[in-house]
Amino acid sequence: MRHWLIVLIFCWSGHADARWLKAETASFRIYGEGSEADLRQRAVRLEDYVSLLHFVTGTKRQDFPAKLDLYLLRNSDQLRIIQPALRRGVAGFYRASPYGLSAFAVAGAYDVSDDAGMFVIQHEVAHHFMFALGHTSYPAWYAEGFADYMAQTDIQPDRIIIGDVQPARAIALLRGDWLPFQAVLNGTTGDFKSSGLSMFYAESWLATHYIFNDAQRLAAFRVYLDGVASGVSADQAFAPAFKTDYSSFQSQMRAYMRSDRMTRTVLKRGASEQVVPVQIATLPPSADKMLLMWAKLRAGGQGKLLRDEFLAQVRTDAALYPGDSLAMLVLGYAESVFGDRGAGARTLDALLAKDPDNAEILYLRGLNESLSVSKDAPDEAERVASARRYFTSAYKADPTHFPTLFRYAMLQEGGGHGNDNSLYALLKAARVAPQVSSIVIAAARALMERKRYPEAIPLLTQIVNSPHNRGDEAKRLLEAARQGLPPPRSEVE
Repeated sequence: MRHWLIVLIFCWSGHADARWLKAETASFRIYGEGSEADLRQRAVRLEDYVSLLHFVTGTKRQDFPAKLDLYLLRNSDQLRIIQPALRRGVAGFYRASPYGLSAFAVAGAYDVSDDAGMFVIQHEVAHHFMFALGHTSYPAWYAEGFADYMAQTDIQPDRIIIGDVQPARAIALLRGDWLPFQAVLNGTTGDFKSSGLSMFYAESWLATHYIFNDAQRLAAFRVYLDGVASGVSADQAFAPAFKTDYSSFQSQMRAYMRSDRMTRTVLKRGASEQVVPVQIATLPPSADKMLLMWAKLRAGGQGKLLRDEFLAQVRTDAALYPGDSLAMLVLGYAESVFGDRGAGARTLDALLAKDPDNAEILYLRGLNESLSVSKDAPDEAERVASARRYFTSAYKADPTHFPTLFRYAMLQEGGGHGNDNSLYALLKAARVAPQVSSIVIAAARALMERKRYPEAIPLLTQIVNSPHNRGDEAKRLLEAARQGLPPPRSEVE
């Protein structure tokens, strides 16, 4: 699982009478408490921001393969519902799990004038964009530097301002001890601690600003990026692309930071004829207690010690809203994963009776059946067949529902490696949700089992170069794939 954190400290004053709303666009499902007009404005601005990301990176505008669920929260207490052990000062994070793609940001009542809140949101969306549509492998420094660079964007009706100074990064550069630039370009966030990590982010932001502010440097950078994506090491790709060494490049960055050449870019905007479709829905009163529990389930990563407590809370809160679809959905999900699977199945069946073509409910019903499979039990084959039927129905209802694709594939003999149908499902899941490392690694393993190493290598390179790669499984797989060897045993097998 990937997950990114941003550290900011700021205050907010909320609205006691707020209700949860959902705004759905081509790219997002945005949840927040406040007025419909403000949420709509936020949604339109974020779609403008996605178009800008395409413009800046020179890519064709297209919708995300899977929509991002974005939760605009009032305070850090709401963030801690999702991640209880949250570090002080963290104002947002991104989660890509086999259950869903989510971003969480403390953003007040989603007031678009809230600079701190917009920085968090735009940083997370930039991350999602890079891995959803980049079709390449990004080194860690650029993944973070680009997200910071674009997060400072100010979108106004008549102009867009890109490249404003990011205060925390600028302060670190002015006051801190710089890291050797070679260490930055070859590192990931896991390689640094405390002040070193802060400097990694700061130098990555400055390098991105320096590169994007000059057409020749940007062209050289794209040559460098192509080299890294093809499997060439950062050391081997850097000098031929930029025609200089690390030390000289870092000196140029220092001079740039202190000069009047470090400018922001202002793009003028005319009146747009394009109307951004935004569908607004008011969520039921149960959302006050159940929505963030739903988000927590889809974000994944619940600690084992907290599962009993979490399940008990879900049961207590769901009982307050008998017959409420959202409460039943969360209860059915939680029971299926952590509690009484029979009770979970009955709850989900009641929902399917009301909404038989809902892909999410069908997927959860299949998940319930698949988790109930016990090897060599008398009903094993029956459970597996039932799970497949639910997953197949969920796929027909929504062919881009990647949790369905992944679970269907992993249900097959050999953990997704057993037949062409499972391979197709895995590869499609990896295309729809390339941000989810476990899905991409599973797809790469399946390809390697079939000796399709040239197809597996780009998938694994993408994971290895992830800024928050936490394990060496992808590295071991990539080394084996490059040598044409079978995949080594999984760390979790």
